[in-house]
Amino acid sequence: MKNNLNSAKKNCHAPLNTLNILITLITLIFLVTLQGCGSDDLGPVIFSRKTKPAPIKKSTDQLQIASDPYYDFLQKALFEAKCVRCHNATSAKDPKEPRLDLTLRDNIIREYQDILDRMTVNFDYGFGYMPPKGEQVKPEIIKIFEKWKENGFQSKN
Repeated sequence: MKNNLNSAKKNCHAPLNTLNILITLITLIFLVTLQGCGSDDLGPVIFSRKTKPAPIKKSTDQLQIASDPYYDFLQKALFEAKCVRCHNATSAKDPKEPRLDLTLRDNIIREYQDILDRMTVNFDYGFGYMPPKGEQVKPEIIKIFEKWKENGFQSKN
């Protein structure tokens, strides 16, 4: 009786067999693949280079940014809605095709004129315009972008 009990204990701690390992691996691959599936239409993360848009980073004086309603509005209505899916921290580091990181306020200010031209006059030229797909940026949003610069990239009451 004692031998049967010891034998049962040994079998409980026996190493996993090949079938168990195979089932475990298939389950893990399936779960990792599903992790990227969702309503944002980015596809499975494991099989795609696409990334979710990075959130806008507040890169300079936090108090100035927090009190800037123009920037806060533009951050959501323009940059997150139209730009950061392609122009983010990850795409800025792409060695083949680096793009301007529009998650950083300083980059937006430094490249203001180029960004404005790509949303406006470049549409007339038919090349180099942004966004390249979807609707053109609405004139009301462009006016707010221009007003933000007129105010020295700060909101004034």
